[in-house]
Amino acid sequence: MMASTRRAALLAGWLAALATGAGAQTAGLAPLAPALRDPAGIASRLAILLDRQWDHLQWVARSVQEFWPPQDAEELRFILDTAHDNAPHIIWIGVATVADGRVLAATRKLLEGDDVSQRPWFIEGTRREAAVDVHDAVLLQRALNRDPSQGMLRLIDFTSPIRDREGRIVAMIGSHILWEWVVGVIRREEGHAGAPIALISAQGEVLLVPEGVPAERLRQAQRFPVRQRADAPSFGWQLAVLTGA
Repeated sequence: MMASTRRAALLAGWLAALATGAGAQTAGLAPLAPALRDPAGIASRLAILLDRQWDHLQWVARSVQEFWPPQDAEELRFILDTAHDNAPHIIWIGVATVADGRVLAATRKLLEGDDVSQRPWFIEGTRREAAVDVHDAVLLQRALNRDPSQGMLRLIDFTSPIRDREGRIVAMIGSHILWEWVVGVIRREEGHAGAPIALISAQGEVLLVPEGVPAERLRQAQRFPVRQRADAPSFGWQLAVLTGA
């Protein structure tokens, strides 16, 4: 199939998904139905939004896998850039080969050719479909020429293996989501709930806590699991909604 024909087929698929709302929903852009504003309802809402990020990556991964092996990096980049354009809170999507751990194609060509074999998303992805908790964007910070005065860019990741037609894992695809997006979601929910919200990792680390909330109050607060779907990698987060005095 000619490269232009292949790209046209991919673009047609994306446009069809967007026309039906699937593209926006999987990217987390479409609005959710009104959720309960009790703590459990807020945790459920966050879980749905996280699952949509996973669904978005799976849609991209299937497109990449369908056209594997690619004719060139540009063909893969077309898929990744199109996906990225429809999910502005995703700062980077890339495909790295298992053979050498280097990025074959990525959005805006960022990190192409770089060795990512020691990055958590690549390591986890060689074992299973995975969610990687918040971390500093060590490589992207440099690639984006981010001013140190802006602080360290922070991300959460989803990663999934790419298989060839014989079922062998040949590459990893990773999606880097801005931590600021997660913070923004929680800040909006605080407004609806009328109470501060803290976010705790699966290991018990406090990832986000409202300013001025004493540690003792956080320890005593009831926690609500952010239950993602069983078929999606989970961060295992918990919310503490600090209602009352």
